[in-house]
Amino acid sequence: MNMKNFLSSLEVQFSQEEKQSAISTIHQIVKLSRIAKEQGVLALESEISSLDSNIFLKNGISLILDGVHLELVEKILQYSIQSESYKGIDLLNRLLIMEGVLAIQSGLYPRTIIYLLGSVLGENYPDKLLLLFNQSEEIKTLSPDKITSTESIPFTEKLLQLSEADLASLLIGIDYAVLAIAFFRCSTEFIYRMKYGVSKNSFVEICNYIQAIEMVSPEDALESQSSILRRLEYLLSCGEIRATNNE
Repeated sequence: MNMKNFLSSLEVQFSQEEKQSAISTIHQIVKLSRIAKEQGVLALESEISSLDSNIFLKNGISLILDGVHLELVEKILQYSIQSESYKGIDLLNRLLIMEGVLAIQSGLYPRTIIYLLGSVLGENYPDKLLLLFNQSEEIKTLSPDKITSTESIPFTEKLLQLSEADLASLLIGIDYAVLAIAFFRCSTEFIYRMKYGVSKNSFVEICNYIQAIEMVSPEDALESQSSILRRLEYLLSCGEIRATNNE
């Protein structure tokens, strides 16, 4: 069961105050994900003792260390949540921990996990968390500087003008590496908007590619962007997608 369906089954909504309080939980998960990514998942074993105050998170990390299969970890954590009548911040924290533990086990990059968990709180939270966490010494490696430098305005404007359906038609079939290079110098807001044109798994893969890239030259970024724009022009000429909103 995915997070959307799981939340629907619980029929809950969270207040802004509860969402704000949950940021510290996301911070803790991101720190653990950085350790797992830099040193390997087994390095989390040294962190177990520091999680005594958060039994649910400790249990989740212990399941990873025990080599329990991803789907079974998800099922165990879901059953644990459903077995009690958790409400408010207690419930929200457990939902975030469940999603975070699964993300760590899947090998997602810390930046991608911020996008993922921030999206649970709301559409505007991922960018807020990126800015907030970038100020933290513990996760300084998450700096988004490398993808917020000069971007190609015509490229981003043309893609942002597309409907979700047309954006999906444009991006489908394009290699993730090409998309990552094209998006590398674009703003985090633009990248987040692109999630509406691809599946959740594809968006995660693209973010992972972006995180893994050390540097992209302006020439390479422009070449990848140009190839996407050429595809856009072709689809427009074939009538497979509509003209952009401003045309």
